[in-house]
Amino acid sequence: SFDRILNSAIDKRMNLKAVTEEGAGKIEQRKDFLQFLLDLKESEDTATSISLLQLKALLMDIMVGGTDTTSTAVEWVMAEMLQHPEVMKKVHEELTEVVGLDNRVEEFHLPQLHYLDAVVKETLRLHPPLPLLVPHCPSLTTSIGGYTIP
Repeated sequence: SFDRILNSAIDKRMNLKAVTEEGAGKIEQRKDFLQFLLDLKESEDTATSISLLQLKALLMDIMVGGTDTTSTAVEWVMAEMLQHPEVMKKVHEELTEVVGLDNRVEEFHLPQLHYLDAVVKETLRLHPPLPLLVPHCPSLTTSIGGYTIP
């Protein structure tokens, strides 16, 4: 279960912290999000401290939220390509040329996949993964380069 996974990660990090604090001198620790949350949990300031349950809830939100937005973005890319078969054909041609038909896309291929990169970025522009993004329009009428933007 997720609870066991989270407990394991938290325990490992707390044990690592205990070992580094007991060792010769204090070894500089990396400050990632989990360490930041653990510092809040151990804080003596009641206004900013959090419980173990709250810490696990925040970690769960991040894990689930990150997965959901990624899968949703991939679904939008696929939907846009289905609506624009000429785009899908160009992406397929680029993948065939750069990666080949019987190979998996590897990280080193990514810098060469310019068209696919543009398709993904355009899809993210059209369908942002966050529902409450700031509108992409000026709050006041603006003039840029002689053009009036209402």
